[in-house]
Amino acid sequence: MHSITDPRPPPASLASSAPAPQKFPRRHVAVYLPALVGGGAERVAAVLASNLSAAGHDVTLVVDFDAPHNANFVDDGVERVTLAGTHGRDVLRLADFIKKRQPEVVLAIGAASNVKLVLAHILARLTAGTRTRVVLSYHGPSDFGTGWLGWSAYPLAALLTRYASRTVCVSDELVCHLVDRWHAARKRVVRIYNPIAIDRTKPAAADDLEVRPPVIVTVGRLCTQKDYTTLIWAFAMLRRTDVRLAICGEGPERPHLEQLAEQLGVAARIDWHGYVREPWSAYAAARCFVLSSRSESFGNVVVEALASGLPVVSTACGGPSEILDGGRYGRLVPIGDACALSLGIALTLDLPGDPSPRVARARQFAAPEISKNYIAMFEDVLSS
Repeated sequence: MHSITDPRPPPASLASSAPAPQKFPRRHVAVYLPALVGGGAERVAAVLASNLSAAGHDVTLVVDFDAPHNANFVDDGVERVTLAGTHGRDVLRLADFIKKRQPEVVLAIGAASNVKLVLAHILARLTAGTRTRVVLSYHGPSDFGTGWLGWSAYPLAALLTRYASRTVCVSDELVCHLVDRWHAARKRVVRIYNPIAIDRTKPAAADDLEVRPPVIVTVGRLCTQKDYTTLIWAFAMLRRTDVRLAICGEGPERPHLEQLAEQLGVAARIDWHGYVREPWSAYAAARCFVLSSRSESFGNVVVEALASGLPVVSTACGGPSEILDGGRYGRLVPIGDACALSLGIALTLDLPGDPSPRVARARQFAAPEISKNYIAMFEDVLSS
């Protein structure tokens, strides 16, 4: 298993095999995903494509259908291609794109895209031949996959990861999930953390947090995976009644959560902002950030909060534990434990701490830095 973007000094073998990014030749890289809908993996695709383009590469962003949610993260220098078909037609059109354009690497973003890209690549090889290399990526565990096609990428992982030149997982925990549970090809799986657009954040000054109103902010889809039920219970347990909870997100759980807030008597102190495309102002208005998820393979919003200087209280749910370095850069509490979450929030509101180490930690996940690891990985693939 390769491990990339570890904040500690890399092993000598890894350091020596990754030449400086500026020495790499110009490449044509295609990034393929269903659409730029509102989601973490979709934002990763947009940010990565833009940063690969900024690094001097020819980048084509290929989508099944158009969506506006993360389009503002795509730079003008990135070519856009829309397949606009059913799953079967998308595969045929993607195969046609590979045959005609011959990108040196195609990176699939997400489980469903992995399956479709491999099928398209096989078809392109059989009908015309291609030297294009395939790189797959998984951005979540099988437990929370959506749709039959996305779920199928996990039982097929043993085959898919052996066909692809590399498969990217966005955290060490996800690597273990894919290898141990689904028998992925360990030697072809790499860990690369998500690239985050931290340049858009507004970092808090050293003396800013303590004078801010006691506002807790959370960002994410209102679904069972995010476990906002536990968060609202934890919020209701706080002794302070001057604290407000700002929830930036939309989803199927909202009616249930609003009803729960009414039952617990805290509805008047919760602000429901719905889906927020640019959450930077929400971070800038809060004193702390909370993530209550049952599972997170990475946790883009945790890095965004750190980059904003906010203290973070998070469940120990995978990726956030790695981002927070086991609790060094934030408080970690057990999953589903409303009492522990409430206590962590109370302590953090009273002592928000110095934002500087958090901002410095977030820089390790900055999009230009993470993109260098993708470029190094592509070169490794192309030279093998």
